[in-house]
Amino acid sequence: RDLGAGAETEAQAQLARFVMEGAALLEAPALAAALGKIGSRSGTAATEEEVSVVLALQRPLGEPGVLATLSPMDFCAAVGAIARAPQVVPEAASSAVDAAAAQLCSGRLPAGALCDALRAVCLLHLRVPETQAQSHDLLAKVWPALAAAFAEKLPAPAPNSTVAFAEVAPSLAGLAGLAAAVPPAQATAFVETVLHPLVPALLGLVREDMDSLELVGLLLSHVGGPAWAGLLQVVALEGLPSLPPGQESLARILDFAEGVAGLNPQGGQEGTSPPPSFPAFFDFMLEELARRSEDVAAASRRQLCRAVRLSAQVHLERPDLISGTAAGLASAALQNGTHHGGDQAMSDAALSLSAFAALYVRCASISTDSQGHGEALAAIAKVLDAEGAACQASTATGDAACLALSAFVQVACRAPAAPSELQRLLLARGLLLFEALSERWGSGNSAPELTPPQMHIIVAALRGFCAGPAALPPPPSAMHLLRSVTTRAKAASATDKDAQLRIAVLQELLSDGSCHEALREALAALPGMTVPEAAGGKPEAAGAHSRMRSHMQAAVAGAASSPRKAEPQAGAASGFLKRLFGL
Repeated sequence: RDLGAGAETEAQAQLARFVMEGAALLEAPALAAALGKIGSRSGTAATEEEVSVVLALQRPLGEPGVLATLSPMDFCAAVGAIARAPQVVPEAASSAVDAAAAQLCSGRLPAGALCDALRAVCLLHLRVPETQAQSHDLLAKVWPALAAAFAEKLPAPAPNSTVAFAEVAPSLAGLAGLAAAVPPAQATAFVETVLHPLVPALLGLVREDMDSLELVGLLLSHVGGPAWAGLLQVVALEGLPSLPPGQESLARILDFAEGVAGLNPQGGQEGTSPPPSFPAFFDFMLEELARRSEDVAAASRRQLCRAVRLSAQVHLERPDLISGTAAGLASAALQNGTHHGGDQAMSDAALSLSAFAALYVRCASISTDSQGHGEALAAIAKVLDAEGAACQASTATGDAACLALSAFVQVACRAPAAPSELQRLLLARGLLLFEALSERWGSGNSAPELTPPQMHIIVAALRGFCAGPAALPPPPSAMHLLRSVTTRAKAASATDKDAQLRIAVLQELLSDGSCHEALREALAALPGMTVPEAAGGKPEAAGAHSRMRSHMQAAVAGAASSPRKAEPQAGAASGFLKRLFGL
């Protein structure tokens, strides 16, 4: 019987009442076992009867001295059950922490059970504020005992002596779970007392058995510094090449690389992630992907997309060597074929386009004349063209369509200022996709109902495709939507920042001499748009560079009469596009 857990019928409710009435008659081990069973089934969706039973089982355990009568293993089960219960009795939590000092410092608990019990104490620290002072003192006392238990379990590497990962894996899993639950006030003491002494043994474990990589990585990521750098070096130089061929190893490489990149997500130079503790780690990772070309070619679309996105974003000590990996990824994507079908296929195509667009921008920004570099750009362009054509033929109109179009906008806005022939071809493909999506979004309505993402990407696409050195004429279907975008933006509240930014971008386009004449004429004809006047009474044709030059000339001319220096203000368009699409 499950002691009333999941009580949905009257009979079960009645059984729950019997349990609550008889809980005081049960001995401590039975209370702990029952609480563990019901608590493991309960949670956020616990019924009122389940919560009542759990509270009834906890109250006797909160009596002074009851938990102290339990054996060490029964005590660990009891304190864990109390910590995970859907509702905790403060008296039971306080008694658990009080009794834990003697039990956990006794030296009779194995390392794994000790970690589980300490994790429960940390959870009580979080859930029951009344226990925080007690648990803080307890944790400070127990760290040395935990360190001693693991020093015995995982000794430092010695000649002709190895530790089998299978033997220590459960204990390391418990330690990793505990590391994630330690309160911030105790984190430094935990790392210094428990984890730091284990660093040599953990690195030796990875050298001996790469199956330990994920658990050791979790632990050393908390240590950081030289320990983390040492792990990355071991993995890059010894671990990755030792993995067997196949899709499982490829997935593990990508998982670990994403974890390394995610530890420091703030953008580095040129939109890439900052260098890791071992700066050349991702160079070795890309070299390993190139070596596993057969695995990459056989990978699923999603796995391939992960590899492309990592290649486009991570820090590289030698970015000029990315061409070989980029060409291999593009070749694999072409072998897999394009995405065709409904909304899910459009979502997959949009993710692929976004990843390859970022890779194209990165490769195009590298100054090199090597033949392999040009071949890599051409291969990526083929992928973008094929996926763009598939999206153009699709009937999807939602957020995935916006993401697909934003990939081509990214190429237009972030690639080098002097457009190559490949880039011109990609802009033309992006414009065709823009036209097709505009026709679907308009669908013959005189006042189409556009979603905010659709309005954002319409403005961004006009900015990317129809302005600059390779400006193209705007598609008529987009001009039909432009009036709806501006009308809604003008009617929006003054506190609607997105609407105000859309108007600011369009106003900037109207003043930009590099904007295509057809778009400028359409913008000038819209109600509420301010047409700038030049000295000759015609709309201002100067672009951003000319306006900056005029500003500098005016600043120099007025320097003698004004001691203050004019500070340039950031353009609304660049901030708007960067915030929306990372451009």
